[in-house]
Amino acid sequence: MDKDKAVMMGLMVDEIKSFKHELLNENIKIIDNKKKINFSRKREIPFDPLKNIILNFDKKNLFHSNRIDFSANYHNNDQCFVTYCSVGGGFIEKKVK
Repeated sequence: MDKDKAVMMGLMVDEIKSFKHELLNENIKIIDNKKKINFSRKREIPFDPLKNIILNFDKKNLFHSNRIDFSANYHNNDQCFVTYCSVGGGFIEKKVK
């Protein structure tokens, strides 16, 4: 089963320093079983890694090759799109649509 553990753990914590690595596999099992993720340790939301994480290895013409895109759909039909790009030296650039 393909899934990106780093993405899931990033969604669960507000700062990587607060993540307990020894709980990684236990947290992944909880997400898989419940089909929910505790977003930023503030709110549990529906989440199925096989449906909600999409890895695009074939997409061409990206404005940045080392990036991650997040999209959220709200109950009132609003949507939010955020892109994070690694720009080197440990720096991240955020773009909101």
